[in-house]
Amino acid sequence: MAPTINDGEIILFDTHESERIQVRTGDIYLVQLPEGTVSVKRLSLSMDAARR
Repeated sequence: MAPTINDGEIILFDTHESERIQVRTGDIYLVQLPEGTVSVKRLSLSMDAARR
């Protein structure tokens, strides 16, 4: 699997509600922004950032 999703590629998302209960670092999420646009993001949590 390629590490990058390029423009024009088709991606599938599981929208089952139980999958959204546990948010984990490294997972990829489909995010709807306030202005209505949709973006694909990979979550990256850092222990250093959590301490600040």
